[in-house]
Amino acid sequence: MSSTFGEPETPHVVMEPGYAPYQEEFEFCRHFVITVALRLTEINARAVPLSWR
Repeated sequence: MSSTFGEPETPHVVMEPGYAPYQEEFEFCRHFVITVALRLTEINARAVPLSWR
């Protein structure tokens, strides 16, 4: 699965037949992804650069 620069691969998504999450499940996942993204951003903002770089 290699690609050359500028030619991104098509995402590969596999779902179970008949998969249809409830709104509550969707909201939970969306909230989780947003929370993780915000926490990672905060960690990166507070990171101290390595002294040898």
